[in-house]
Amino acid sequence: MNERMRRHGDRGWFLPVLLMGLGLFLLAMGWQEHSRIAALKRGGVKTSAVVVNIEYVAPQRTGGLADYLPVVEWTTPDGRRIVKRAGFGSHDPNAFGIGERLTVYYDPKAPESRYYLPYPGGSWPRWVLDNMALVLGVVFLAGGAAMSWGRRSS
Repeated sequence: MNERMRRHGDRGWFLPVLLMGLGLFLLAMGWQEHSRIAALKRGGVKTSAVVVNIEYVAPQRTGGLADYLPVVEWTTPDGRRIVKRAGFGSHDPNAFGIGERLTVYYDPKAPESRYYLPYPGGSWPRWVLDNMALVLGVVFLAGGAAMSWGRRSS
C-alpha cells in the first residue's frame, strides 16, 4: 500500500457510486416523463396543431448553433386558442413551414399546461427523444455498475 493510499484511503468507490446515483435519478425522472406522456396519449385529446411562427433562438456563448423552433396553435372544442412553442427545433430555418400540421395531445382540463407535442419523424428517433432521461439513466447506471464490477475483479 503506498503512502497516499494509507493517508487518504481508497476513494475508487466514489465515481461508480456517483454514476449509479445519477443513473437512478435519471431513470426516475425519465419514468415520470414517460408516464406523463403515456397518460396524455391514453386519456388526452389528440388534435392537429398548426405551425404559426418559427422562433429564432440565438446561439449561446458556448458557440452552439442557432435553433429554429416551431410555434404551434390549436383550438380546444370550447373555443380556447392555445399557442405554444415546441420543445424541439432544428438548425435548419426551413425544417418547419408556416401552416405545417403537427400532432398534439393535451389534457382537456388544462390544455395550456398539460400537453405533449411529439417530435415529427420516424418512430425510433421520437422514442429516443421522448425517453432521453430513461436512455441516459440506463447508460449511467450500467457504466457505474461496470466500473464497480471492474474494481471488484481487480
